[in-house]
Amino acid sequence: MDLIFYRLIDNMLQKYKEKGFSKAQIKELRKGIESDLDISKYDDINLSSEEMFDIRWKLTFEKYEEGNEDYERKKLSRNTIKTL
Repeated sequence: MDLIFYRLIDNMLQKYKEKGFSKAQIKELRKGIESDLDISKYDDINLSSEEMFDIRWKLTFEKYEEGNEDYERKKLSRNTIKTL
């Protein structure tokens, strides 16, 4: 990653710093941006950094689960079981 990319991330995180997010929360938001996740799902100031960490990892696993070849088959089987 180049310096320009990090500066763009810093600019994005500036609004969270102004809102009063802690350094640990900012760190979790940064990791989410670097992982190309939708940080709007966990950018609540009332969440602790530990809760943000858990949500970030859940989103990461979901992101890569969708790329898995068996994902659609599992999704179909879950829906079939629900209808039975």
